[in-house]
Amino acid sequence: MITEQDWKVQQAEKVKEREASRRVTYAEALLRQAEVDAKLLTGHPAWDKYLSQVQVLMESAIKDRDINQDHYNRAFDEKSRNLAQVELHRCLAVIEVLRQVMSIPNQVVTHAVQAGPPTDLHA
Repeated sequence: MITEQDWKVQQAEKVKEREASRRVTYAEALLRQAEVDAKLLTGHPAWDKYLSQVQVLMESAIKDRDINQDHYNRAFDEKSRNLAQVELHRCLAVIEVLRQVMSIPNQVVTHAVQAGPPTDLHA
């Protein structure tokens, strides 16, 4: 019969394997691109490429959130539940930061168009 401690060790190993296979590094995100919500696109090729690369990170963060939500729901004891809750909140914070980051290019382009061409401040 398996002990509680052995079960926890097995579960932790399985979690590490799943997380390692799903994590996306920034370098991988530069190589990969994902579809971006149309309202975030700027029409500028460089900004839109940047957004598609950040979208890859967003998708990875969402998968991590889902994994940690599952860990929280399946927690065997209070310590495991607390650890999963911390990781879940970390994932939620990352997702919110990425949402904010993805809104910046459109704001920059919109502001630039509204401001018009730059003027020579030294003239």
